[in-house]
Amino acid sequence: MPIASRADAPRLYWIDPEQRLVARIPGRYCVGSPAQLVEEILDQLAAGPSERDRAAGLGSALPSRRWVDLATLDGDLAVLRVTPDAAIGANRVTLAAAQVVLAVTSIAGISRVELVHDDDALQVPLPDGELADGPLTASAYLETLAVPRHHTTDASDWPTVRCPGGGPSAGPRR
Repeated sequence: MPIASRADAPRLYWIDPEQRLVARIPGRYCVGSPAQLVEEILDQLAAGPSERDRAAGLGSALPSRRWVDLATLDGDLAVLRVTPDAAIGANRVTLAAAQVVLAVTSIAGISRVELVHDDDALQVPLPDGELADGPLTASAYLETLAVPRHHTTDASDWPTVRCPGGGPSAGPRR
């Protein structure tokens, strides 16, 4: 899946000390199938922020182990399965959902995310406290975003890297 430009690169979202989400370019991402790209973005979210970002005070609301993975990808809809035994503190669920929805919808061609458990749509908390079920778009979580202050997403110096198996990819190395 070619990416039109580095400005169109997918994003990861991390939590700043004020409990707002900050966008970062992934450490690397393969430009294979859209499903592979979703899985790679979810893997990087599960791994947490880079050492550099952690040193800058950024964190994650996702549990340390895998909380969510791709169930299906159908057109612009990514259906993500939430792992039942991966607990998240009640005060962090909205931020975790925002991280996942914003990151997955930053992938070109994906505009909606649905979170499911046992194939049933989950009710997901929105920033205003209301519960939503069914597909969510990035607009549901825009108010969780921080105003960029000190980080640029200038990708002019990104090296080209290789995906496992030798396929092409793009993205900065961590």
